[in-house]
Amino acid sequence: MNAGLATQPEVLLARQERARAAYEVEAARRGVEDARATLAENLGIAPTVQLRVVELSTLTLPANLTDSVEQTIDRALAQRPDLAARLATLRAREADIRKANADFLPTFSVAGNAGGNIGRFTTQTTNRTFGYAEPTYSTFLLFSWKLFDGFARHHAMHEAEARQGEAAADLSALQLQVLREVWKAYANVKAALLQHEYAEVLLKASQDAYDATSKGYGAGLNSIVELLTAERDLARAQMTEERVGMLKIIFHAETMAVLGVHCFGDGASEIVHIGQTVMASADINDIRYFTGTTFNYPTMAEAYRVAAYNGINRLT
Repeated sequence: MNAGLATQPEVLLARQERARAAYEVEAARRGVEDARATLAENLGIAPTVQLRVVELSTLTLPANLTDSVEQTIDRALAQRPDLAARLATLRAREADIRKANADFLPTFSVAGNAGGNIGRFTTQTTNRTFGYAEPTYSTFLLFSWKLFDGFARHHAMHEAEARQGEAAADLSALQLQVLREVWKAYANVKAALLQHEYAEVLLKASQDAYDATSKGYGAGLNSIVELLTAERDLARAQMTEERVGMLKIIFHAETMAVLGVHCFGDGASEIVHIGQTVMASADINDIRYFTGTTFNYPTMAEAYRVAAYNGINRLT
């Protein structure tokens, strides 16, 4: 500004950007620590244990998926423990039905016992002692058939069939869910592999644009705001490896009310609701709401703030 290359608003905006960047760096560090604590909890270890994390950049992505989607689905169905648990529940319910059916049948059983009479006695006339030991045996064939029990067995059968049907429905629903999850994940991986090839080119272009802006700033051809914008675009490209997209805000030049939002690109379906929320609320429906709100950095949602500054600056 002292050299006549920037205005007071640009300097203030640059200071604001710097303070916001420092704040968001600390927020990102806190997020990393929270993620480490969550990972330790899922692994069943103390959060104080030092974890060795492999950098994603050191891993080599496969050129393509080796297994077909059908093979992937079959492997997922065989390895899911929740499916095995549901299947075991179904087998138990089928066993309950067989037991309920068996209650309608007659039962046969065999019972027996063995024993004996043992004793001694002395006659009074001869004063002689005699002993005896006589074994005894018995065997019985039992037949039992419950003909009526107040329909208790019928009710037990219906209950067992209902539980079996419920278990079968739960298993079928979980299988369909697994099929959807695997199919979606398979398609997402294939699309991600293709996007990664283009993202490397886009990332290089973003790096070149930042280098050119940095040189222009050093030569006095670009402002600090333009340099910070290039840094933000580079950080976003490094984070998502995707720079193709646009967000447009339509607002009233006098009332500053937001009239419409249009966006496309990666994450557009997730951030469009921010504009819908502002438009639906009479208290905050103002383009200046986006300039006065701190968005996480670098995120796609921050495009609202950039677009709002761009639109307001055009009015002046």
